[in-house]
Amino acid sequence: KDCSILTSGKIKKATGHFTNFTLVIDQFANASPSSKDSIRFEEPANDVETNCDIIIDLTGEAPLFSGWEKRDGYFRAAGDDLNSLASIEREASQMIGEFEKPIYINFDENLCAHSRNKIDGCSRCIDVCPASAITSLGDSVNIDAAICGGCGLCGAVCPSGATQTAYPPADQLFSSMGSLLNHYLQAGGKKPNLLLYDQVYGSEMIEMIARFGDGLPANLLPVSMHALGRAGHDIMIAAIALGYNQVFVLLNPAKETENAPLYEQLSLAKSMLAGVNADDDNRIVIIDDLDPYAVAEKLYTSLCTIKSKPSPFSPIGSPRSMTRLAMRGLANVNGSTNTIIELPPEAPYGRVEIDTQNCTV
Repeated sequence: KDCSILTSGKIKKATGHFTNFTLVIDQFANASPSSKDSIRFEEPANDVETNCDIIIDLTGEAPLFSGWEKRDGYFRAAGDDLNSLASIEREASQMIGEFEKPIYINFDENLCAHSRNKIDGCSRCIDVCPASAITSLGDSVNIDAAICGGCGLCGAVCPSGATQTAYPPADQLFSSMGSLLNHYLQAGGKKPNLLLYDQVYGSEMIEMIARFGDGLPANLLPVSMHALGRAGHDIMIAAIALGYNQVFVLLNPAKETENAPLYEQLSLAKSMLAGVNADDDNRIVIIDDLDPYAVAEKLYTSLCTIKSKPSPFSPIGSPRSMTRLAMRGLANVNGSTNTIIELPPEAPYGRVEIDTQNCTV
C-alpha cells in the first residue's frame, strides 16, 4: 500500500542515480502523527541516510549534482515557475515501470593511462566529465554507466583510446559524414561545408533559422550528433581530410562547462592542420550564439579560401588511428615536409624518449 510521509531536514549529501539515489540528511524529523491545527515534527537527528527513486528539487539553492541536467531522475525548478513545475509533473509521473539505459561509452582499462605503480598519470576524462560519472579506481578509472549522460567529452580528450564513444560509435559518425559528402559531390555540389549540431538545441536553432530567415547555406551539410562533447579534434581533422572545406560546430551557449574543452580541441585541431599545410582562417568555426540571426550570419559570412587538397580515407578503426591516417594523407597531398608539428601544451600526442646510456635498469 502506497502512503506519503511528511518529513523535514536539510540534505547534506546526495549520490546515486535514477531508482537508486542515496541521501544523507541533517536535522531530519518526521511529522508527528498527533499534529492537529499545525504540523509539529519529532526530535530531529543528523546524518540520517535514506534512499529514493526520484528527486524533485524546488529549493532554488545550488544543485545537488554537478551536470545535474544529465542526471536521470533528478528534476530541478524554482518553486514559483509554474511551467517548469507542470513539465516536471508530466515527466516524473511517466517514470514508472522498466527502462533501458543506453551504454554511451566503451572503456578498455588495459589502455587507460590513469596511473601505474601509484604514480599519477592521466586524469583528463575525470576532469572534463560534467556529471561526475568518472572516478579514480587505482590504476584505471571507473565509468558509472547509470550516471553517464553521454556528453562524449571523455572520448574526445582520452589520449590512449581507452574511452571510446559507443552511442553512436565514432566510426559510424565518420561514415555518415563521408557518405553525405559523396552524395553531395555526385549531385554536382561545390565547396561543401559541414555543420555539427546536437539533436536538441541544434535542431531547434536550425528550425528557427529556416522559419524566420533564409535557412542554411546551400553548401552546408548538417550532421546531427547525440552530444557535441564528442566533436573533438579527431572529428574536425577527419572532416577536412574527407573533403569538407569548412567545419562549423554549433554549441549550446548555456552549457559552458561542456563547451570549454571543445575550444581546446579546436586549438589542437588547428595546430595539427597547420602542420600539414591544411589550416586557414575560418577552417574550423565554433558558434555559441543564442540569437538565430547571429548564428545564421556567421554561417554565411565566415568564409575560407584555402586551396589545400583533401585526402579521403576509409573511417575504420579507433579514433586515434583514423586521426593518424587522416594526418598522414593530408601531409602527403599538400606537400608538407614537417617532421615535427608544434602542438599546444599537454596535447595527447608525442613520444617518450629514454636515455638508454644512463638507464640503470
